[in-house]
Amino acid sequence: MGILISIIDFTLSRINTGNTILYLNLSSDPEIFEGPKGDKQSETYRKMREVTDDCWDGSFPRTNVLWLQYLVDILLLKKSFKRSGKDERDLRSLKKRLNSCNSAKEALSDSFFSDMLVDHPASGIV
Repeated sequence: MGILISIIDFTLSRINTGNTILYLNLSSDPEIFEGPKGDKQSETYRKMREVTDDCWDGSFPRTNVLWLQYLVDILLLKKSFKRSGKDERDLRSLKKRLNSCNSAKEALSDSFFSDMLVDHPASGIV
């Protein structure tokens, strides 16, 4: 039995169909970049624009890392859940280390995720 995948929000994604690249040209909606300074989501959009040089049909794996950093920020700043001081330090340390990653795939090799990944050698899936 295979895996069934559903894309629930394609808004900021891009896909190469083999015939064409489908994407949303974020430059056509400049308001997305005008959010308040310090707002984590607005800052992430602005960083994406820098990485992509406003070329939204290209492949820029680094933008996925920006969203991982955004998620870490949300966990640290906006979400309440039981966590220790070590948990917070680990998340802050992960966020810093993500600065040196160029893709989400590369980020997953970080020690932070080592206990979360399951290796299935027979299938080639990690």
